Amino acid sequence: MSSTSSNRQRYNPKFNEICIGNVSSNTEPNTLLRYFERFGSIVQYNFASPTGGFVFIEYKYPSMVDNCMKARPHHIDGHRLYVKRALPVDDEHPRERFETTRDLMVVIDFGDTICDEKEFLSELRDYFSSYGTLYACKYCQEKNFRYILVEFADIDQVDRIILDKPHYYCDHLLDVMKSIPSNFDLMNKKYESNTQQSSVIIKDAIDDNNYDYAKVRNDFSKSKSVAKEPISEIDLENEVYRLQNVLKKMSEEFAIKRQQLDDQFSEQLKQLDANTEQTNLLQRDLEQ
Repeated sequence: MSSTSSNRQRYNPKFNEICIGNVSSNTEPNTLLRYFERFGSIVQYNFASPTGGFVFIEYKYPSMVDNCMKARPHHIDGHRLYVKRALPVDDEHPRERFETTRDLMVVIDFGDTICDEKEFLSELRDYFSSYGTLYACKYCQEKNFRYILVEFADIDQVDRIILDKPHYYCDHLLDVMKSIPSNFDLMNKKYESNTQQSSVIIKDAIDDNNYDYAKVRNDFSKSKSVAKEPISEIDLENEVYRLQNVLKKMSEEFAIKRQQLDDQFSEQLKQLDANTEQTNLLQRDLEQ
């Protein structure tokens, strides 16, 4: 298992850029730049929109981007900023630049040359674990293709893997992509012809009257073989750990929201008391 990018110095500018969203329209460019300069020297920047749009910042070295990502979440002028690594244009997977996910998809297209599936899954898990906490690594079946789903703890791990492409296993190029709806659609269309060809072979081998029955049996056999794959104890433990983190994050967000509502309610009460006091003063003035 190897990556071309991980075996050489990351001098390419594509590793040095971040994308920032949810910027307040009240935030001055200098304020934003001063904040992000704490993570390293900024080479150039681009404000895609002057009123709360996206901002692209290029650092001098990739390590500065790493420092910035480790320091998340970022807040400026009361806004929690959306910060991610800027991904280059990819004609094969155009939506990956804009969508974030903690799930990675490795499409299996090795034919009969692949080694033992359990061994492959284990090595894949070890390889991607080098990018950080990994919750699960398991085989999945889509409509027209089979793939391995790798679940991570953070969206940044997935972006780093995409930036480090290509990845190889036993000299075979791994078809690695984000697990997002647009990629599922692309892969289903790509492998649709293979599925149709398989159905034609079955149809030619039997009588037309029995075709529907045989096709159902064939599909059922495929689904049974997928269902038989056991869920490892490690995957279960990782899933429990992931859910605990999700619950913890939800609790933290709820506490923050509750505090915001309490502060807002308290401010409204103060305003109401002030208005009441002003009304009483006016009433006394009128009575006099």
